[in-house]
Amino acid sequence: MNLEKLKQLFPNIKRVHMNEDGYYSFRVQGQLYAIPNDDLTNEQKQLIEAFSDQEPLHTKEETEWIHYLTQKTDRPPHNLNQYRFIVIHLPERATDPSNLRQSVSMALNKPFLFIWKPDLQLVLIEEISEKEEPIEFEEIMDVLSDDLDLKLRFFVSDTYNDIDKAPLIYHWFIKTAEQIFEVTHQRIVKQENSLLELLPMKYSKEDRLFYTESILKNTIHDSELLKTIQTVIEHHGNVTATAKALYMHRNSVQYRIDKFQEQTGQDMKNFKNMIQVYLAIQLIDS
Repeated sequence: MNLEKLKQLFPNIKRVHMNEDGYYSFRVQGQLYAIPNDDLTNEQKQLIEAFSDQEPLHTKEETEWIHYLTQKTDRPPHNLNQYRFIVIHLPERATDPSNLRQSVSMALNKPFLFIWKPDLQLVLIEEISEKEEPIEFEEIMDVLSDDLDLKLRFFVSDTYNDIDKAPLIYHWFIKTAEQIFEVTHQRIVKQENSLLELLPMKYSKEDRLFYTESILKNTIHDSELLKTIQTVIEHHGNVTATAKALYMHRNSVQYRIDKFQEQTGQDMKNFKNMIQVYLAIQLIDS
């Protein structure tokens, strides 16, 4: 196919990484291109398809799942006893979909359903049988990123077993993934941890300042002290475990706890105090 002549016929043609709503996508020399649907007749689409090296972005089964998850159909293609969604955030220079599909499939070593999103996101649907554990993406993330030479980021949902709720969960998860990738650079975020990542978005800069200062007082500028207090909270107040995590002497950790409590009035043995202190620390750098 002569791409230059095609550009002359269709000035709105563009190169894309994934298929986009409202566009007809096709592949030329391994690269994905798209033309607005309104610019093409059905006959022209068939002609382009005949001369392109296009591979379908979605299998028939994946297309059926997309229709169900976007509520174009009322029933799922088949029942899933347990499932979860994984959104992979792709860099701008992401490889073409066929290569990415192959690499992901080999790294995960089990069948997945792929849903390509136009905003540089790939959604995986993982079916989990009763006798297996969900894949731990921490174990394969670096391997997959090195294989593709891409810095991938993951947002992983909880495991669900009610397939009727899948469209609602999918809608929430896609919307939340966009926010997660915008506010954090962590490589992997699990749904259960997403609240702490999203919380700063609920406050203005002025709100965050007033809140953190009211809780942390003058310690707000003592990063080493706050790091110790955060670690104490993450270890459920266990001074010995905190000391090991920070490579500090136990007495030094206790000294910092006492110093923090004296300056803020926050009792690190009080559950409510621990929660609000932890949230305040999270808001400082947001």
